[in-house]
Amino acid sequence: MRIRRYRPEDKTEPVIRKAIKDIDIEKYNEEQKKHLENVIPDMILDYMEKQNNIYYIAKEEDEIQGLAGINREEERISGIFVLPEKQSLGIGSKLLKRIE
Repeated sequence: MRIRRYRPEDKTEPVIRKAIKDIDIEKYNEEQKKHLENVIPDMILDYMEKQNNIYYIAKEEDEIQGLAGINREEERISGIFVLPEKQSLGIGSKLLKRIE
């Protein structure tokens, strides 16, 4: 597994959408569900291009397994997403360690 800085040509949208679909959506009302499914992926893709956010991807065999980012100005995590089938393998932990 290789963790490196995000590049604009990285195809991260499928990872974000799959990770969001895996959320236990039954705990959310209809407005929140629509926000999760329709707004969050585009919002994250927009954040990834802003200067104050730094994103890293976890990649194995040319497939992006996950991504995480930090907002440098606010010193907060701006997103973390791991493919559902790759969760519980330590990918999220490795990404978080990288953005510390």
